[in-house]
Amino acid sequence: MAGDWIKMRTNLWDDPRVSRLADATRTGEATVIGGLYWLWSTADQHSVDGRLDGYTLAQVDRKTGSKGFGRALVSVGWLAEHEGGVTIPEFGAHNGASAKRRATETRRKESARAGTRGDRIAAWVADKKAQSVRTECGQAADKVRADGGQAADDLRAREEKRRDSKTTPATGSSIGPAQPPAGAVPADAGQVNPEPPDPRASADPALVAMVDSLRVTPGVGTDDHEAAGALWGILAANSVRGTAQHPQVIEWARMGVTASTLRRAISEARKANDGPLNPAYLAPIVERILAGGDKPKAGQAWATDERACEAKARELGLWPARAGESWDGLRNRIRAALTKRAEEATR
Repeated sequence: MAGDWIKMRTNLWDDPRVSRLADATRTGEATVIGGLYWLWSTADQHSVDGRLDGYTLAQVDRKTGSKGFGRALVSVGWLAEHEGGVTIPEFGAHNGASAKRRATETRRKESARAGTRGDRIAAWVADKKAQSVRTECGQAADKVRADGGQAADDLRAREEKRRDSKTTPATGSSIGPAQPPAGAVPADAGQVNPEPPDPRASADPALVAMVDSLRVTPGVGTDDHEAAGALWGILAANSVRGTAQHPQVIEWARMGVTASTLRRAISEARKANDGPLNPAYLAPIVERILAGGDKPKAGQAWATDERACEAKARELGLWPARAGESWDGLRNRIRAALTKRAEEATR
Protein backbone atom coordinates (compact mmCIF):
# COMPACT_ATOMS: atom_id res chain seq x y z
CA MET A 1 0.00 0.00 0.00
CA ALA A 2 1.64 3.22 -1.19
CA GLY A 3 -0.27 5.65 1.06
CA ASP A 4 -3.63 7.04 2.01
CA TRP A 5 -3.91 9.66 -0.78
CA ILE A 6 -3.56 9.81 -4.57
CA LYS A 7 -2.81 12.53 -7.08
CA MET A 8 -5.80 14.02 -8.92
CA ARG A 9 -5.54 17.21 -10.99
CA THR A 10 -7.79 20.14 -10.04
CA ASN A 11 -8.68 20.66 -13.73
CA LEU A 12 -9.50 16.99 -14.33
CA TRP A 13 -13.20 17.95 -14.66
CA ASP A 14 -12.45 19.83 -17.93
CA ASP A 15 -10.18 17.15 -19.45
CA PRO A 16 -11.59 16.20 -22.91
CA ARG A 17 -11.10 12.54 -22.04
CA VAL A 18 -13.48 12.93 -19.10
CA SER A 19 -16.10 14.36 -21.48
CA ARG A 20 -15.57 11.40 -23.83
CA LEU A 21 -16.04 8.97 -20.94
CA ALA A 22 -19.24 10.77 -19.88
CA ASP A 23 -20.62 10.60 -23.44
CA ALA A 24 -19.66 6.93 -23.83
CA THR A 25 -21.31 5.88 -20.54
CA ARG A 26 -24.22 8.36 -20.71
CA THR A 27 -23.36 9.70 -17.24
CA GLY A 28 -22.20 13.04 -15.85
CA GLU A 29 -18.66 14.23 -15.22
CA ALA A 30 -19.13 13.76 -11.47
CA THR A 31 -19.86 10.05 -11.97
CA VAL A 32 -16.85 9.66 -14.30
CA ILE A 33 -14.47 11.34 -11.84
CA GLY A 34 -15.85 9.20 -9.03
CA GLY A 35 -15.14 6.08 -11.10
CA LEU A 36 -11.60 7.28 -11.85
CA TYR A 37 -11.06 7.91 -8.15
CA TRP A 38 -12.07 4.33 -7.34
CA LEU A 39 -9.87 2.87 -10.11
CA TRP A 40 -6.75 4.86 -9.22
CA SER A 41 -7.23 4.34 -5.47
CA THR A 42 -7.61 0.59 -5.99
CA ALA A 43 -4.44 0.46 -8.09
CA ASP A 44 -2.59 2.56 -5.51
CA GLN A 45 -3.57 0.14 -2.75
CA HIS A 46 -3.14 -3.18 -4.52
CA SER A 47 -0.43 -2.60 -7.13
CA VAL A 48 3.09 -1.24 -7.38
CA ASP A 49 3.23 -0.96 -11.18
CA GLY A 50 -0.41 -0.38 -12.20
CA ARG A 51 -1.08 -4.06 -12.98
CA LEU A 52 -4.31 -5.45 -11.47
CA ASP A 53 -4.39 -9.20 -12.00
CA GLY A 54 -7.81 -10.79 -11.81
CA TYR A 55 -9.71 -7.62 -12.71
CA THR A 56 -11.87 -7.46 -15.84
CA LEU A 57 -13.64 -4.67 -17.70
CA ALA A 58 -16.96 -6.08 -16.49
CA GLN A 59 -15.77 -5.78 -12.89
CA VAL A 60 -14.75 -2.17 -13.51
CA ASP A 61 -18.27 -1.49 -14.81
CA ARG A 62 -19.86 -3.14 -11.78
CA LYS A 63 -17.60 -1.47 -9.23
CA THR A 64 -18.21 2.02 -10.64
CA GLY A 65 -21.88 1.46 -11.44
CA SER A 66 -21.37 2.73 -15.02
CA LYS A 67 -22.06 0.37 -17.89
CA GLY A 68 -19.30 0.47 -20.53
CA PHE A 69 -16.93 2.44 -18.28
CA GLY A 70 -14.12 -0.11 -18.56
CA ARG A 71 -14.22 -0.27 -22.35
CA ALA A 72 -14.40 3.55 -22.53
CA LEU A 73 -11.28 3.80 -20.34
CA VAL A 74 -9.42 1.56 -22.80
CA SER A 75 -10.55 3.76 -25.71
CA VAL A 76 -9.09 6.93 -24.13
CA GLY A 77 -5.84 5.23 -23.09
CA TRP A 78 -6.39 5.22 -19.33
CA LEU A 79 -6.68 1.44 -19.07
CA ALA A 80 -5.32 -1.56 -20.98
CA GLU A 81 -6.35 -5.21 -20.99
CA HIS A 82 -3.83 -8.03 -20.65
CA GLU A 83 -4.11 -11.73 -20.13
CA GLY A 84 -5.44 -12.29 -16.65
CA GLY A 85 -6.21 -8.68 -15.73
CA VAL A 86 -5.94 -4.99 -16.58
CA THR A 87 -3.14 -2.40 -16.38
CA ILE A 88 -3.08 1.36 -15.87
CA PRO A 89 -0.60 2.84 -18.40
CA GLU A 90 2.13 5.17 -17.08
CA PHE A 91 1.15 4.28 -13.53
CA GLY A 92 4.49 5.30 -12.04
CA ALA A 93 4.24 8.85 -13.40
CA HIS A 94 1.31 9.78 -11.16
CA ASN A 95 0.88 7.01 -8.58
CA GLY A 96 2.95 4.99 -6.16
CA ALA A 97 5.32 6.10 -3.42
CA SER A 98 7.93 7.65 -5.72
CA ALA A 99 5.39 9.72 -7.67
CA LYS A 100 3.86 10.99 -4.44
CA ARG A 101 7.28 11.88 -3.10
CA ARG A 102 8.05 13.86 -6.27
CA ALA A 103 4.67 15.61 -6.13
CA THR A 104 5.11 16.55 -2.47
CA GLU A 105 8.63 17.87 -3.06
CA THR A 106 7.52 19.89 -6.10
CA ARG A 107 4.63 21.40 -4.18
CA ARG A 108 6.90 22.29 -1.28
CA LYS A 109 9.42 24.02 -3.57
CA GLU A 110 6.70 25.96 -5.39
CA SER A 111 5.19 27.09 -2.11
CA ALA A 112 8.61 28.18 -0.84
CA ARG A 113 9.29 30.20 -4.00
CA ALA A 114 6.00 31.96 -4.53
CA GLY A 115 3.51 30.92 -1.86
CA THR A 116 0.23 29.24 -2.67
CA ARG A 117 -1.59 29.73 -5.95
CA GLY A 118 -4.11 31.95 -4.20
CA ASP A 119 -1.28 34.11 -2.80
CA ARG A 120 0.16 34.55 -6.28
CA ILE A 121 -3.20 35.63 -7.69
CA ALA A 122 -3.75 38.08 -4.82
CA ALA A 123 -0.22 39.49 -5.26
CA TRP A 124 -0.77 39.88 -9.02
CA VAL A 125 -4.04 41.76 -8.49
CA ALA A 126 -2.46 43.97 -5.80
CA ASP A 127 0.47 44.78 -8.13
CA LYS A 128 -1.95 45.74 -10.91
CA LYS A 129 -3.85 47.96 -8.48
CA ALA A 130 -0.65 49.71 -7.32
CA GLN A 131 0.52 50.14 -10.93
CA SER A 132 -2.81 51.77 -11.85
CA VAL A 133 -2.58 54.19 -8.91
CA ARG A 134 1.04 55.07 -9.79
CA THR A 135 0.07 55.75 -13.41
CA GLU A 136 -2.83 58.03 -12.48
CA CYS A 137 -0.74 59.92 -9.92
CA GLY A 138 2.11 60.29 -12.39
CA GLN A 139 -0.18 61.72 -15.06
CA ALA A 140 -1.64 64.20 -12.55
CA ALA A 141 1.84 65.30 -11.44
CA ASP A 142 2.93 65.80 -15.05
CA LYS A 143 -0.11 68.00 -15.65
CA VAL A 144 0.63 70.08 -12.55
CA ARG A 145 4.26 70.57 -13.60
CA ALA A 146 3.23 71.59 -17.10
CA ASP A 147 0.63 74.09 -15.82
CA GLY A 148 3.10 75.44 -13.26
CA GLY A 149 5.76 76.02 -15.92
CA GLN A 150 3.30 77.90 -18.11
CA ALA A 151 2.18 80.01 -15.14
CA ALA A 152 5.79 80.96 -14.31
CA ASP A 153 6.36 82.06 -17.91
CA ASP A 154 3.22 84.23 -17.80
CA LEU A 155 4.34 85.88 -14.55
CA ARG A 156 7.74 86.77 -15.96
CA ALA A 157 6.20 88.23 -19.11
CA ARG A 158 3.76 90.40 -17.15
CA GLU A 159 6.46 91.66 -14.79
CA GLU A 160 8.65 92.71 -17.70
CA LYS A 161 5.71 94.46 -19.34
CA ARG A 162 4.93 96.31 -16.08
CA ARG A 163 8.49 97.55 -15.72
CA ASP A 164 8.55 98.73 -19.32
CA SER A 165 5.29 100.65 -19.14
CA LYS A 166 5.82 102.08 -15.60
CA THR A 167 2.15 102.86 -15.31
CA THR A 168 0.03 103.10 -12.13
CA PRO A 169 -3.67 102.56 -11.54
CA ALA A 170 -5.95 105.59 -12.03
CA THR A 171 -7.06 107.56 -8.92
CA GLY A 172 -10.28 106.30 -7.46
CA SER A 173 -10.01 102.99 -9.24
CA SER A 174 -11.54 100.08 -7.47
CA ILE A 175 -9.09 97.34 -6.93
CA GLY A 176 -10.55 94.14 -5.55
CA PRO A 177 -8.80 91.51 -3.48
CA ALA A 178 -5.57 90.33 -4.93
CA GLN A 179 -6.19 87.50 -7.37
CA PRO A 180 -3.57 85.08 -8.60
CA PRO A 181 -2.47 85.69 -12.15
CA ALA A 182 -4.18 83.66 -14.85
CA GLY A 183 -2.64 80.24 -15.12
CA ALA A 184 -1.01 80.43 -11.65
CA VAL A 185 -0.65 77.13 -9.79
CA PRO A 186 -3.18 76.92 -6.90
CA ALA A 187 -1.89 76.20 -3.39
CA ASP A 188 -3.43 72.76 -3.29
CA ALA A 189 -2.05 71.74 -6.67
CA GLY A 190 -0.55 68.29 -6.81
CA GLN A 191 -2.76 66.88 -4.06
CA VAL A 192 -4.18 63.99 -6.07
CA ASN A 193 -6.27 61.48 -4.22
CA PRO A 194 -7.69 59.08 -6.81
CA GLU A 195 -10.28 56.57 -5.73
CA PRO A 196 -8.73 53.11 -5.37
CA PRO A 197 -9.79 51.13 -8.44
CA ASP A 198 -11.81 47.95 -8.07
CA PRO A 199 -9.25 45.08 -8.05
CA ARG A 200 -11.48 43.03 -10.38
CA ALA A 201 -11.80 45.97 -12.79
CA SER A 202 -8.02 46.40 -13.01
CA ALA A 203 -7.31 42.67 -13.20
CA ASP A 204 -6.96 40.70 -16.42
CA PRO A 205 -10.48 39.53 -17.47
CA ALA A 206 -9.06 36.10 -18.27
CA LEU A 207 -7.70 35.82 -14.73
CA VAL A 208 -11.04 36.91 -13.21
CA ALA A 209 -12.84 34.31 -15.34
CA MET A 210 -10.36 31.65 -14.22
CA VAL A 211 -10.92 32.47 -10.53
CA ASP A 212 -14.71 32.45 -11.01
CA SER A 213 -14.51 29.07 -12.71
CA LEU A 214 -12.97 27.60 -9.54
CA ARG A 215 -16.30 28.03 -7.75
CA VAL A 216 -17.97 24.66 -7.92
CA THR A 217 -20.98 25.09 -5.63
CA PRO A 218 -23.93 27.30 -6.67
CA GLY A 219 -24.29 30.70 -5.04
CA VAL A 220 -26.27 30.88 -1.80
CA GLY A 221 -29.89 31.83 -2.45
CA THR A 222 -29.89 30.75 -6.11
CA ASP A 223 -32.41 28.26 -7.49
CA ASP A 224 -29.67 25.63 -7.91
CA HIS A 225 -28.56 26.12 -4.30
CA GLU A 226 -32.10 25.66 -2.97
CA ALA A 227 -32.73 22.66 -5.24
CA ALA A 228 -29.49 20.98 -4.11
CA GLY A 229 -30.50 21.50 -0.49
CA ALA A 230 -33.93 19.96 -1.09
CA LEU A 231 -32.45 16.94 -2.85
CA TRP A 232 -29.92 16.44 -0.08
CA GLY A 233 -32.72 16.54 2.49
CA ILE A 234 -34.20 13.49 0.79
CA LEU A 235 -30.82 11.73 0.65
CA ALA A 236 -30.06 12.46 4.31
CA ALA A 237 -33.49 11.20 5.38
CA ASN A 238 -32.68 7.91 3.66
CA SER A 239 -29.18 7.58 5.20
CA VAL A 240 -27.31 8.34 1.98
CA ARG A 241 -23.70 9.42 2.61
CA GLY A 242 -22.25 12.72 1.45
CA THR A 243 -23.04 16.43 1.75
CA ALA A 244 -25.26 18.98 0.01
CA GLN A 245 -22.11 20.21 -1.82
CA HIS A 246 -21.49 16.79 -3.40
CA PRO A 247 -20.81 17.37 -7.15
CA GLN A 248 -23.43 14.80 -8.13
CA VAL A 249 -26.12 16.45 -5.97
CA ILE A 250 -25.27 19.83 -7.54
CA GLU A 251 -25.43 18.27 -11.02
CA TRP A 252 -28.86 16.79 -10.24
CA ALA A 253 -30.09 20.19 -9.10
CA ARG A 254 -28.88 21.82 -12.32
CA MET A 255 -30.46 19.03 -14.38
CA GLY A 256 -33.81 19.59 -12.64
CA VAL A 257 -34.03 16.13 -11.05
CA THR A 258 -37.26 16.02 -9.01
CA ALA A 259 -37.81 14.69 -5.50
CA SER A 260 -39.98 11.84 -6.76
CA THR A 261 -37.30 10.74 -9.22
CA LEU A 262 -34.69 10.68 -6.47
CA ARG A 263 -36.98 8.74 -4.10
CA ARG A 264 -37.63 6.19 -6.84
CA ALA A 265 -33.88 5.80 -7.46
CA ILE A 266 -33.25 5.21 -3.73
CA SER A 267 -36.06 2.65 -3.63
CA GLU A 268 -34.59 0.73 -6.58
CA ALA A 269 -31.09 0.89 -5.07
CA ARG A 270 -32.33 -0.59 -1.79
CA LYS A 271 -33.62 -3.66 -3.65
CA ALA A 272 -30.07 -4.60 -4.64
CA ASN A 273 -27.99 -3.01 -1.87
CA ASP A 274 -28.85 -3.06 1.82
CA GLY A 275 -25.61 -1.32 2.76
CA PRO A 276 -24.67 2.39 2.76
CA LEU A 277 -25.51 4.36 -0.40
CA ASN A 278 -23.88 7.45 -1.89
CA PRO A 279 -24.75 9.84 -4.75
CA ALA A 280 -22.26 8.18 -7.13
CA TYR A 281 -24.04 4.83 -6.64
CA LEU A 282 -27.43 6.42 -7.32
CA ALA A 283 -26.29 8.41 -10.39
CA PRO A 284 -26.72 5.64 -13.02
CA ILE A 285 -30.11 4.69 -11.54
CA VAL A 286 -31.28 8.31 -11.80
CA GLU A 287 -29.97 8.45 -15.38
CA ARG A 288 -31.88 5.29 -16.25
CA ILE A 289 -35.10 6.64 -14.72
CA LEU A 290 -34.74 9.95 -16.57
CA ALA A 291 -34.02 8.13 -19.80
CA GLY A 292 -37.13 5.98 -19.35
CA GLY A 293 -35.20 2.85 -20.28
CA ASP A 294 -32.22 1.92 -22.43
CA LYS A 295 -33.96 2.89 -25.67
CA PRO A 296 -35.82 6.13 -26.51
CA LYS A 297 -39.61 5.81 -26.61
CA ALA A 298 -41.47 6.23 -29.86
CA GLY A 299 -42.20 9.87 -30.65
CA GLN A 300 -39.16 11.13 -28.73
CA ALA A 301 -37.11 12.30 -31.70
CA TRP A 302 -35.40 14.84 -29.46
CA ALA A 303 -33.69 11.92 -27.66
CA THR A 304 -31.56 11.16 -30.75
CA ASP A 305 -31.82 14.13 -33.14
CA GLU A 306 -30.09 17.40 -32.25
CA ARG A 307 -32.50 19.64 -34.22
CA ALA A 308 -35.47 17.97 -32.59
CA CYS A 309 -33.74 18.33 -29.23
CA GLU A 310 -33.30 22.07 -29.77
CA ALA A 311 -36.95 22.43 -30.81
CA LYS A 312 -38.13 20.55 -27.71
CA ALA A 313 -35.90 22.67 -25.48
CA ARG A 314 -37.40 25.84 -26.99
CA GLU A 315 -40.89 24.47 -26.40
CA LEU A 316 -40.11 23.88 -22.71
CA GLY A 317 -38.28 27.21 -22.24
CA LEU A 318 -34.89 25.50 -21.78
CA TRP A 319 -33.17 27.14 -24.78
CA PRO A 320 -30.52 28.49 -25.18
CA ALA A 321 -28.46 25.71 -23.62
CA ARG A 322 -26.25 26.45 -20.64
CA ALA A 323 -22.62 27.40 -21.22
CA GLY A 324 -20.58 24.26 -21.89
CA GLU A 325 -23.66 22.01 -21.73
CA SER A 326 -23.55 18.86 -23.89
CA TRP A 327 -26.50 17.51 -25.88
CA ASP A 328 -26.85 14.70 -23.34
CA GLY A 329 -27.00 17.22 -20.52
CA LEU A 330 -29.72 19.19 -22.34
CA ARG A 331 -31.68 15.98 -22.98
CA ASN A 332 -31.50 15.15 -19.28
CA ARG A 333 -33.00 18.55 -18.43
CA ILE A 334 -35.75 17.96 -21.01
CA ARG A 335 -36.56 14.60 -19.43
CA ALA A 336 -36.67 16.18 -15.98
CA ALA A 337 -39.00 18.95 -17.22
CA LEU A 338 -41.32 16.43 -18.90
CA THR A 339 -41.37 14.29 -15.74
CA LYS A 340 -42.25 17.31 -13.62
CA ARG A 341 -44.99 18.31 -16.05
CA ALA A 342 -46.45 14.79 -15.93
CA GLU A 343 -46.39 14.82 -12.11
CA GLU A 344 -48.18 18.16 -11.97
CA ALA A 345 -50.81 16.94 -14.43
CA THR A 346 -51.68 13.96 -12.22
CA ARG A 347 -52.12 15.89 -8.97
